[in-house]
Amino acid sequence: MNSIRNKIAQILKLKKGLVKGVSEYRQEYADPSFYDLIEYYKRDEYVGYTIEAFTTRTVGMGFFLTGDQPRALKLIDNFCDANKLFDLHWKIARDLWLSGNAFVNTVPSNQITTLHYLPLSSIQRIIRDESGNVDSYVQSWGGMIKYLSNDEVFHYKFNSIDENAFGEGLVNRLLRSGKGYLTEKNRLRKRMPLLKIREKMIDNAHRILSRYQPRHIYKNIPSSKIDEFVSLLNNIEPEQDFAADFNLEVEEARMDPRTRFEALLDYLDRMYVIGLHNPMLRLITLAGFTYASSQAAMETIEPEIRTMQFIIKQCDEELFRKVIEQHGGNPISANVELHWGMPERPELLISDIINAYQAGLEYGTPIITREEAREMLRESGWIIREYKPGSIAIEDYQHFLAFKGKVYAIFETFYRFLREVRELPALIKAPKVMMKEDE
Repeated sequence: MNSIRNKIAQILKLKKGLVKGVSEYRQEYADPSFYDLIEYYKRDEYVGYTIEAFTTRTVGMGFFLTGDQPRALKLIDNFCDANKLFDLHWKIARDLWLSGNAFVNTVPSNQITTLHYLPLSSIQRIIRDESGNVDSYVQSWGGMIKYLSNDEVFHYKFNSIDENAFGEGLVNRLLRSGKGYLTEKNRLRKRMPLLKIREKMIDNAHRILSRYQPRHIYKNIPSSKIDEFVSLLNNIEPEQDFAADFNLEVEEARMDPRTRFEALLDYLDRMYVIGLHNPMLRLITLAGFTYASSQAAMETIEPEIRTMQFIIKQCDEELFRKVIEQHGGNPISANVELHWGMPERPELLISDIINAYQAGLEYGTPIITREEAREMLRESGWIIREYKPGSIAIEDYQHFLAFKGKVYAIFETFYRFLREVRELPALIKAPKVMMKEDE
């Protein structure tokens, strides 16, 4: 009896820290399938426009890197360039907005140098171990099944619900059926996915337009000519007429008036806009919805854009730390970070140019040369004559500077600057006394 109790205790102890549901469901499938999401992205105008617009707002401005160690920063910068991270970011952001998931193959896994984008629709399922950790990814592509270990795949994931192995994108809800309800006959009935309702609605509208084009009833056609007349009607163009040598009576068939569905169609359209989180669709499709209204509505979406940027940044920096560590560096002290946009350059003022040049003269180590300073001032709009050696006579100078055993003629402006910095020695105040004829 004690041995049985011990075994039960061991089993309970083993399952004590398990993630809910993982021990029962070790394989998890994407819901809806990535293939269906990709197909609607390629075919539905609302879905395609929304995903591409959000992707552009997320990664379209580019990125730059900062770090505390030049060697590690150069390593990651070369790594990003070699793998065309800007192009890869577009695919990652697109898949994340669409499905909440993006997958990248890291090669080789023990010392990553190359990143390969994994097509979203190729990922079939994820296998997790008893502790809830991802064990492997199952890829189905071109009729082949391949198992990729957790170390070989870098998984970008957004909005995982109930600790699911997969994330959740904008289109997932629109491709799921309703929860369902019981009819009077106790049968479960579920609403179709909204995207399928939209597709069926457009198809039905086309069929109605085709079905209820103007129709006519032709009377008094002789029996001997009915087949010939039917053949003529089937081949005649809409704008053509025909003539008959008998008394033909033509009557227009009127369409039976139906209930109008404008309110229902408008409701469904709003559901697509809400589901896709894209008020810009109203600007394009709804009369009276102004650009100012859409901009105000888009301000409510900016937090989602920034959240997606943060998720991609966080995953990228985790990958950077892994690469630095595999190449023998310290990722913590390297502190390589990714930033969205372009680095802001401070505004260059005229005083900055002059101060940089004068400070170099003061301390004996040039920051910028005289020629560089003149060129920068010229590019700023100053009219400066080209300097010609020997064009300025010594008599044009009123002050001189003794420095490291030599005497230099200086302009009045620099002399005043030196006076402001410190009191000049008496020798400097005596012009021409320290000047050597050969200099």
